[in-house]
Amino acid sequence: MALIEAAMPSLGATSTDVATTATNEMKAEMRMAVHSPSEWLYLLCPEWASSNAEIAAATDALLISYKPYLGGQLSSQLLCRLSIFGRETFDFPWMEGNSPPSSDFWKIIGVEDDFDRAYIVGNIERFCSFYNICGGNPNDSSISAAFSPIASAPQGCDGAKDGNAMKIQQRRSKCALKEREKEAFALRKAAEKAARAASREEKRQQKIEIKRQRAEMAKMQREVAFKKVAEVVQ
Repeated sequence: MALIEAAMPSLGATSTDVATTATNEMKAEMRMAVHSPSEWLYLLCPEWASSNAEIAAATDALLISYKPYLGGQLSSQLLCRLSIFGRETFDFPWMEGNSPPSSDFWKIIGVEDDFDRAYIVGNIERFCSFYNICGGNPNDSSISAAFSPIASAPQGCDGAKDGNAMKIQQRRSKCALKEREKEAFALRKAAEKAARAASREEKRQQKIEIKRQRAEMAKMQREVAFKKVAEVVQ
């Protein structure tokens, strides 16, 4: 990853500088890069990672726990998409000023501070722009392509939006269904609890009635015995 270390200090350059700095070979290599979250942090945010070594180290285990199938590794493209583009906004509405980039991913893997997450995402944005990580063609030096993969395939834009809208709606429907199932389960449990309480009370009342009947029978037997004794005495 010497290319990152060599190029990152100059990432504050203008878009024209960036377009002439990163070669096609560098872009291709960066698109193929795969690292753990902590390694990306030390590569892209070395000062922050050094100052927050425990948080940086913990991100690897948290990623494995969160998504085990990734094996604790993030490709450069997945890193940029998770950090910049968010999970439910693949139409990138903030490019039109509607909403900010999502940084929830870094919160999930342990970076709790809002400012720290914004700092990390900012550095990843520069990295993504510099190497055109999410652009359609690594030979295309246009910086706008780095932030809008839709620009590389304009014919699929509407379809992508419709597909993502459908996915969001499906997730919402699943959430609503789960809520209804929880409510039904709670009602069923409450009814079962009430039925058990009623059954216990009925059994208690039956026991009380049996004891009362036995007491009355014993009383009657004593009275009969006393009468017989009185008759014998007379």
